[in-house]
Amino acid sequence: MPQIDAIRDTLKVLDLEGLKQVNQNVVKTAVENKVFDNGTIDGYTVAAIDGTKFFGSNKKSCPECLKNTKGNKIHSFHSGAVISTVGKKMN
Repeated sequence: MPQIDAIRDTLKVLDLEGLKQVNQNVVKTAVENKVFDNGTIDGYTVAAIDGTKFFGSNKKSCPECLKNTKGNKIHSFHSGAVISTVGKKMN
């Protein structure tokens, strides 16, 4: 798995307009090729997964907290992954 620093450095130099154009072309081609079928893609429902930080504190923590140290400050937090389904029915 890439480290957050590598992801951050990559995102700083990405050509966002080029990336948007690639995304638009992929969606356009998928629609033209009739890949979408009743709100699904080839009968499969798409799931979007994203990691998120639920809450955090520089003062309070618990044994299950994740820790991030910046300088001499320790930030304690909880995070997790959330999923959203896209489409009408599951396969």
